[in-house]
Amino acid sequence: MGEHLLPDFTRWSPHELQRAQYAAIDFVNGNIGEIAMTFEKRLALIRRVTSRMKSCDIGFEERMVCLSMIQELSQGLEESAREFFEIGCSPTVANTVNRLD
Repeated sequence: MGEHLLPDFTRWSPHELQRAQYAAIDFVNGNIGEIAMTFEKRLALIRRVTSRMKSCDIGFEERMVCLSMIQELSQGLEESAREFFEIGCSPTVANTVNRLD
C-alpha cells in the first residue's frame, strides 16, 4: 500500500474537527472487534509460516520463501496498524492543535 493522504484539517472549523473526532471514536469503538480480528488473522498466518520454517522437511529455498512471506505479512500488519491509528488519532490531534492556536 502506498501513502494515503489525510484530510487537511487546517481549514476545518472547531465544530467540524469535533465532529470528525467523534466520528473517529465511534468508528474505532464500533469496529474494534473486526479491527482486532484483522490483526489476529495476520498473526495466525505468521505463526503458521514460522512453524513451517522450523520444519526439518524443508530446504533453504523454502525457508527463504517463508522469511519473505513473514516480511510481507509483517509489513501489512504495520500498514494496517498505522492506518487504524491515523483514523482514530488524526482528528483528535487536529482538534487539540486547533484549540491551542
